[in-house]
Amino acid sequence: MRFSANLPPVPLLTCEPIPHGMPAHPAPDVTIRLPRVFATLESRLLSTLLRRASQRGDDVEWMRRHDELTGLPNRVAFLERVRALRRRNVAGSLAVIDLDHFKMLNDRHGHSVGDAVLRTIAARLQATVTADVVVARYGGEEFVLFIPGSADRARALLDRLQTVIRQPVECEALTISVTASAGVSALP
Repeated sequence: MRFSANLPPVPLLTCEPIPHGMPAHPAPDVTIRLPRVFATLESRLLSTLLRRASQRGDDVEWMRRHDELTGLPNRVAFLERVRALRRRNVAGSLAVIDLDHFKMLNDRHGHSVGDAVLRTIAARLQATVTADVVVARYGGEEFVLFIPGSADRARALLDRLQTVIRQPVECEALTISVTASAGVSALP
């Protein structure tokens, strides 16, 4: 299912010339129709969002199951995939990675830098894992993984990921050092 928007453009505001002899400002008894202005703004915003979604080729299902910032699967998609693997009796481990001091990074350097760091770390995680590993952005600065196989495989992968995460991130003429706390647990 794809979005398609064939909505006519809606003018933001319409102005009429002030008749000669009328004051340039509205009289106190003139009602300004703000709800109409807000409805117009809302219509334009919806039209823009639908057009952008259609242009990117995104569909509703992809947007529902993926994190917009990183492109990784989100919590919903992660849980669905892990449940499906567990129903097929796939053994494995769950790992959680939480970027350290991320709020301080956002406060010090701004959200654009924080977003760039999240995108970079997400790309590094995705590039490091094999195709059978499920990696997702679980929330804020948290990433989760389902790693099929033994607990030893999971621990080894988590060690590699920690090394990849610690590599400096270059962003907006800054070099950002990132560390993460991580844990892994074998599923019974």
